Amino acid sequence: MPDASIAVLPFVNMSSDSEQEYFSAGTSEKILNVLAQVPTFHVTSRSSAFAFKGKG
Repeated sequence: MPDASIAVLPFVNMSSDSEQEYFSAGTSEKILNVLAQVPTFHVTSRSSAFAFKGKG
């Protein structure tokens, strides 16, 4: 049974270049995937966590 739960929320593209959105999304994805490999963590699914994208 996992000892801790964590959610990786999407990063915000703070660049003035909207084409850099892939970088912020990719960074969030990478962190989520690495944390999912930690056996003592329960990582909230991407679809659940990314539902907060664009929210304040």
